[in-house]
Amino acid sequence: MVDTGAATSVAPPDFAPHVPLRRLQGTTTLSSVSGQSFEALGVKDVTLLAGETPIRTTVTIAPVQTPILGLQAQLA
Repeated sequence: MVDTGAATSVAPPDFAPHVPLRRLQGTTTLSSVSGQSFEALGVKDVTLLAGETPIRTTVTIAPVQTPILGLQAQLA
């Protein structure tokens, strides 16, 4: 899913299992659009494909069910 207003990209723990999880220093708390808070587990540096165009990005791994590509994060 692409979210044009999301400040970061997030994905569940089983996303890109071949890519190592990089732990974060300290605690990072995220908020969903519904106001629910949850903690980030770490990040993964991945390359996603938009058609045939590769997009390198960092995805925050968190206890979510569906990956969300934060478009706002890609444009920053």
